[in-house]
Amino acid sequence: IQGDGVAPVVRGNAFEDSLFESIWIGGGAKPEIVDNTVSNPKGSNDSGTCVYVHDALRWPTGPNGAGTDPLVRGNSFRDCAAGILMVRGTSATIEDNEFDGNTTGISLDEADAAVDGNVIRDGRTGVDIIRGEPVLTDNSIAHNKVGLVLDRPAKPVMSGNVICDNETNVYLKARAVMPDPETNEICSDG
Repeated sequence: IQGDGVAPVVRGNAFEDSLFESIWIGGGAKPEIVDNTVSNPKGSNDSGTCVYVHDALRWPTGPNGAGTDPLVRGNSFRDCAAGILMVRGTSATIEDNEFDGNTTGISLDEADAAVDGNVIRDGRTGVDIIRGEPVLTDNSIAHNKVGLVLDRPAKPVMSGNVICDNETNVYLKARAVMPDPETNEICSDG
């Protein structure tokens, strides 16, 4: 799904065993990805990405100059390398989704997203924030090997999140700053 101003609604589908990414969004598109089930995409390492959001094919002189900005709501993502992978200056609203058994539930690299009300469980990494200033509210991140990974360039705004019952609840890279325990429930490891 790509092109400045392109805004289809992708609703109620089951994507299973896709060859690479199940849903690829780029080039200034603003689709609604709602109430879908996405599982087990195949990639070069026998696992692919459920939803890949990238602005690389965006035309700098596009008709409306808008960036890639999908709405991803009410979906189920299972057994993916990444449930949602966002890179290169994209933004999105990611809300009320279930991420189950993924290598990484949500990965944000130079991506600003509103991540709200998601359940992210039983994977290797729940949420990985490399760069950007995403807003995370009211998410449940549990039963992963690592709940939340923060890299130093990342500046997330976080409140109301529950990050508990992971082997490691929060892993900080390169002197990243711990999320505020007053506005988030972050359990001790072990």
